[in-house]
This record gives sequence, structure tokens and C-alpha cells, in this order.
Amino acid sequence: MDLMSLFLIFIIGFFSAIIGITVGSSDFIRIPLLVMLGLPPKVAVASNKVGAILKNIVGIYKYGKTKHINSKLGFLLVIFEFIGAIIGAKILLNINDSIIGKVVAIALFIVVILTLLKKNLGVKKKEKISKKKLLIGVILFFLLSIFKGAIGGTGIFQTYILATLFGLTFLECAGTRRIPNLISALTSVFIFSFHKIINWEVGIVLLISEGLGAYVGATLALKKGNKFVRRLFITVGIILSIVVLYNSFI
Repeated sequence: MDLMSLFLIFIIGFFSAIIGITVGSSDFIRIPLLVMLGLPPKVAVASNKVGAILKNIVGIYKYGKTKHINSKLGFLLVIFEFIGAIIGAKILLNINDSIIGKVVAIALFIVVILTLLKKNLGVKKKEKISKKKLLIGVILFFLLSIFKGAIGGTGIFQTYILATLFGLTFLECAGTRRIPNLISALTSVFIFSFHKIINWEVGIVLLISEGLGAYVGATLALKKGNKFVRRLFITVGIILSIVVLYNSFI
């Protein structure tokens, strides 16, 4: 790949990671760009996973340092994320890509609307969570982990689940999901590298750019607080739903 393309990937990786480390689903920005630059879809998805490794490590450091990580919940979700990543990385999707895009776009819209209806969602922490919500949350997180392992872009949905069912604030969501997401990224990279479908040149560029972007994004989020992240969550959700829907038609 030429230097200009790698530079563009670096820039997109940096700025998308600022979004990804706070609200998530930045894969929907990077993967279409990689495909547009000539990478086969599977290679684009696989190479994109490499950048997620350093992004999540930086996120664990930044959010952990300020005590915005629920370690107990994070390590519980690791189990389901690990299994989901294996299934997702190996699964052969028998559904048309455009249909997936439409479903994701509609789901994003629904999440945004539900967030708007709940003014305190992600802003105020809920101390007590019922066993029913815990069970539903774990099941939904596992299902998302499969999709994440296969494609990615589940961050916004994970954030919504953690805020709604587990009662975390947006900053706690951003921090806590770093733990299972790191395991998912490492698992996917291991499997995809074994099958030799990673473009390491692109992967390393994303690793560096996303690491830097994650540091800037987490610093900004921690400085601005939960209300800022909530507004960003809603804005990004609307934009990404439009982008994903558009990409599913072209």
C-alpha cells in the first residue's frame, strides 16, 4: 500500500479512536475506508482488529487510573467475550452484507431514541442491579461479542447495555468494556493471523494511530465528564446509523 494511503489510514485511525475510546463503534468508520482503499472485506476486518489492542490497553490505563473501571464486572464479561470472539472470528456469515448494515443502522437509531427518552441514563450510577437484569445483560453482551468477533462496531450497543442493565455511568462503561474488548481483540488477531488474512502494514499503522487517539479521547472524556460523553454518544449514534445505512445501499 502506498504512503498516502497509509497516512490517510493513520489520520482516520487517530480520530476514530477518539470516538471509539469514549462511546465506541468506530469500526464502522475504519472498515469502509480500508475496503475503499482496496483491502478485501475480510482482510479489512482482520487488520482493523490489530489497532484495537493498543487502544484498549491505553483505555484500561487511563480509565483505571481514575477508577472508572468496574473490574469485577469487566473480568466476568471476559469469559463471554472470549468465547464470542472465537465463534465470531470463525463464523461464516450466510446473510447478505447489506442486510446486516440495515439491521445495524436501525438498531443504532433505536438505541439513540431510547437514550434520549432516559435523561439520566449513563449520567447517574445505579447501585443495585437485579439478578434478572444481570442475566439479560450477560446474554446480550455474549451475542454482541460474536458479532464483534466477526465484524466489530458493537461499542455503542455494549455501552447501552452496561448503562441500562448494569447501571454504570458512561465513563464507567467506556472503562469497564476495555477489559473484555482487549481479550476479544487479542483472540481475533491470533485466529486471523493463523489464517494469514491480516495486512500487518495496515495493522501496525492502526495500532499506533489508535493508541494515540485513545489517549487523547480518554483524556478529553475524563475532563468533560459523563454529560459530555452522553451528548457525544447520541451524536455519534445518529451519524453512524446514517453512514452504515448509506454503505449498505452502495
